[in-house]
Amino acid sequence: MTQINQLRLWELLYLEAKEELGPVERADLAIWYAHFDQVGNSAVFLDSSSEEAVKNALLAKIMAGIARQKVNPRHLLWRYSKPKYWIAAVFLLTLGCLFFLKHREVNFYFSQLTQQPSSRWQVYTCAPGKLMKVALMDGSIVWLRGGSTLHYPSAFDDKRIVSLEGEAFFEIAKQEGKPFIVHTDYLSTRVLGTSFNVQAYPTAEQVEITVATGKVEVLKDTKALAKLLPNRSLRYSKSNQQVLLQDKPAEQASAWRKGIIRLAGVSFDELALQLHRTHGITLICEDAEIRKVSFSTQYRQTDDLQDILAMLTRIANCQAKKENDKIRFYRE
Repeated sequence: MTQINQLRLWELLYLEAKEELGPVERADLAIWYAHFDQVGNSAVFLDSSSEEAVKNALLAKIMAGIARQKVNPRHLLWRYSKPKYWIAAVFLLTLGCLFFLKHREVNFYFSQLTQQPSSRWQVYTCAPGKLMKVALMDGSIVWLRGGSTLHYPSAFDDKRIVSLEGEAFFEIAKQEGKPFIVHTDYLSTRVLGTSFNVQAYPTAEQVEITVATGKVEVLKDTKALAKLLPNRSLRYSKSNQQVLLQDKPAEQASAWRKGIIRLAGVSFDELALQLHRTHGITLICEDAEIRKVSFSTQYRQTDDLQDILAMLTRIANCQAKKENDKIRFYRE
């Protein structure tokens, strides 16, 4: 997706169909329209016959608009003859079309979102190095880690649905018959009343869910991957779709809430992500040998950055120097 992630896109398209877009949301959607023809992985049509049917339906809507507004048909048809306008408009048309809702496989996130017709979505973003506590209207608490974003509706319906980019610890208030669902870009987590940690950064290779209390069901689209009990975790690989289930103390997974950062055999890239979340810095390295090092240690978020870098360079047997707004690891 160019300049806008898939979760945000579904939200914008839903609001567009409900005619509830605000100025900022309309601007975001305009950016997506402008770049739609550059996106190569968006499956729009079910098949060629569906494509033709939708184009005919769209043409009928355009012609009806011409009749009402007395617009020159040549100008309007030329404008909408470009492929990107046809395809972008199809997304909006399919939102209210029963044929597609009944006859095509709908993305799980989108199908859940449409069940909350009166929702307006709120967005909270936690700056790197910070910790944010978000109290939801149902009594649930979300601890949002630095560099993370939470989307949630101003009012819950029969399902309590939020979406997350980054990492958060959830303390869910129990409500019988009203499951709480956390969507990320690859997985969904479904609970009734429990507490758990979700790590799902868009740029990270893996998504990890660890349960502290209660029971959690993890899904990929509509397929259940596992049901987790306390101190169990699921790790999902985005590249090969492999699932790893293992024991993991919940306190370890959510230690970041207390400002403690634990590194257990992480790669250089994972280390760089951690330092960006805690201190807002960019760590770089071109040395192949340094990049092979696994980092196992811990530090507090309040520790001085120079002390942290000194500890990490001892592990990697290298030096660090500042270059503009970046920190480079290197060997002489």
